[in-house]
Amino acid sequence: MSIWNCFFEMGIAQFFRLIYTEPMKRGFEYVKEMYPLTFMTIQEMVEKECDYQEFAGSMMFDEYPDKMGILRIVNRIFENIKKEEASCNGKECIKYPDDQWLKDIIMVLLLNEIYRRRQKRKGYY
Repeated sequence: MSIWNCFFEMGIAQFFRLIYTEPMKRGFEYVKEMYPLTFMTIQEMVEKECDYQEFAGSMMFDEYPDKMGILRIVNRIFENIKKEEASCNGKECIKYPDDQWLKDIIMVLLLNEIYRRRQKRKGYY
């Protein structure tokens, strides 16, 4: 089957979604692999929380997500990181500079992840 047959049978939107979805996903995963260890750890927790929040009617997918809801998620992730930091012993422990810095990083990573999932849900990639 030629590429043109696929194009006309599937429709324009589905065809381009098929072509661009996988490379974009691989590109994002590749970039995440370059994150510093500290950020990679936080990103994993952010993704886990977003997985938990990803359901029909979730505020993540509201046209205008509630800032207080976002801050609650940031604080929940922050508390989990602090618990993990307190229970960690040894050389592999990650110590964060200060609490506000950590909350800011969580907020940026969370907003980025929410945006990515919203775009994915809309079918952009």
